[in-house]
Amino acid sequence: MQSKFAVLTISSLLCCIPAVVFFMFRDKSDSLGTYTPAATVWPIVQQDEHYKATLESAVMPLKRGKQLLNLHLEKLSQEKLVSSTPVVQVVMPMGKDTMTAPATLKKLAQPGEYQIQTDFAMAGKWELQVKPQPAAKEIALDFQVQM
Repeated sequence: MQSKFAVLTISSLLCCIPAVVFFMFRDKSDSLGTYTPAATVWPIVQQDEHYKATLESAVMPLKRGKQLLNLHLEKLSQEKLVSSTPVVQVVMPMGKDTMTAPATLKKLAQPGEYQIQTDFAMAGKWELQVKPQPAAKEIALDFQVQM
């Protein structure tokens, strides 16, 4: 009787080991909602020799769907502005491909202040690409969008 019990116990343990290993080392980005993306420190600030771009959001954390973002552009050099409207694009780099989110830019009352309305199709690492003027060098601001 003891040998049958020992064999049953050992066989039960051997069957459970793969399940335990699976749950310990599985990819945490599955649909169970257990994935926690790297935190984005807000506001996001990036600059080059001519401009400083600051991106803020009133709603945190950013979620999939429609969002409003605030962009502040500050001129650092004495270079003359050709156009007062920056060129913005919201993208998610995906290897060779790039997903683009719609982006509507609205100038606010303060100089250099803009509101961006966008719609994130999925969670992940997104990037706001800003050209303060069409001929300027692009400034990239990276951030995370959660489920």
